[in-house]
Amino acid sequence: MSEFINSGRVLALALAIVTLEIAALLALGALRSRTRVAADLLANLCAAAGLLGAAELLLAHAPWPYAASALAAALVAHVLALRLRWRATQPARREWP
Repeated sequence: MSEFINSGRVLALALAIVTLEIAALLALGALRSRTRVAADLLANLCAAAGLLGAAELLLAHAPWPYAASALAAALVAHVLALRLRWRATQPARREWP
């Protein structure tokens, strides 16, 4: 078990699980019309995938621009998740006549 964790394969497994969760949410959204309900969850999962991908790239000694790109993608997804969550907490605006 320690070999599995020390080799970094646990990151690949976690990334595969997150990818399956993303695919399941997208498939569920295609079957239903309520895709807005899962939008912030989908953004959070994309941020997690970016972080896991960056960690795996760094453990594999990949060039740093690849890991930096994965971290930037995770940042964009995280900011999107925060924006979606912020919008959900704001009261509905009323337009003045």
